[in-house]
Amino acid sequence: LDGVDHHDTDAGAGPAIVLMHGNVGSLRMWTDWVDPLVAAGYRVIRLDLPSHGLTGPNPEWNRTPMRESMDRNIVLVDALLDHLKVERAALVGTSFSGIIAYRMAAREPQRVAALVLINSGGLPRTAQTDPNRPRGTAFEQWVNKREFSKPRMETMLKGLMAPESPPSQELITEYHDLQNMTGRQMERARLTPTYKSGDVAGTLSQIRQPVLILWGDYPGLLDVGQARQFQNLLSNATVTLETYKGVGHLLPIEAPARGVGDLVAFLGANGWGSASATPAGVAPPPAGR
Repeated sequence: LDGVDHHDTDAGAGPAIVLMHGNVGSLRMWTDWVDPLVAAGYRVIRLDLPSHGLTGPNPEWNRTPMRESMDRNIVLVDALLDHLKVERAALVGTSFSGIIAYRMAAREPQRVAALVLINSGGLPRTAQTDPNRPRGTAFEQWVNKREFSKPRMETMLKGLMAPESPPSQELITEYHDLQNMTGRQMERARLTPTYKSGDVAGTLSQIRQPVLILWGDYPGLLDVGQARQFQNLLSNATVTLETYKGVGHLLPIEAPARGVGDLVAFLGANGWGSASATPAGVAPPPAGR
């Protein structure tokens, strides 16, 4: 896809929803969302972003400044939607892909029907608060660029997920195996410096589509206060904010049933699908929450 060895899935028919994963993740983090969203009448598109899952690296890194690589992802999402003949879609971004989602919503309102941010990255950080800052000794950093051990992956996932929903051994193995594909750690070493915020306030103020923010309140990575910062910066959009008690940074994995219910209710209420649609087996969100 536009020069990238690309992996995506496409299921269902109806208004399109694009689900984008977070850092170190893959499209598999949305597995429990697909069937209920399809049952609710949506077309569900998932993709592995460059150097994640089964998608290869971005060849643009060889000739384009790293700071532009995040925007390069917008080009790839556009190319995928063009390839699938999707003119307009709701975008869902979590963690670092929230940056892709909100930049695309600001730049391409004709293509983005609604925006959903789930524990999104993208707010300005200092060198001390950047979660992707280098850590450990020089030797440990050298090793980490070449290998991601299973114990390290287990520690990382336990830090991201709330104690109420710890990672399964299957999830730890999945994340570990994908991160240890040939060359993957070196690819990620080039990728991480591209997570630049840019003019966040200016970008978010351009968004006028309806926005849903879902946020786990467990302080494993991004504090729930950042959800309110996003809400305040989205000054020209109608924003719905839902916080999830006892849920961590990997909300799509930790609370899929509630997430799908909130997503379907939000999209239906904003004209992207049936307002009465509730996926089979998912209770509608309680009134007044």
